Amino acid sequence: MPDLDTRVRLAAFAFLEEQVRLAGEEGSLRRDLLQAGFIFEGQRVSLVSRQGIFKPRLLAEIPLSITTVAVRAASMTLRQPASAFSEVSPRS
Repeated sequence: MPDLDTRVRLAAFAFLEEQVRLAGEEGSLRRDLLQAGFIFEGQRVSLVSRQGIFKPRLLAEIPLSITTVAVRAASMTLRQPASAFSEVSPRS
């Protein structure tokens, strides 16, 4: 039998596949659905948290998901001198 980590991840993918199937042609899943998650062996397992790296209590070491914020390109500028390795910073 696979270890707990593997079983949780397989259950998470089975849950996601079913939710995508239920979503039909739209194919996108609402965030609140991902936060609610699924029940695994009597315990609720969320798939995401508000932000950052998320590891459900049930998992010992490896995170289940990573949430980030999309930054609009128009709100970013390159610092001088511009090069392939320049840092980006938000406009003031």
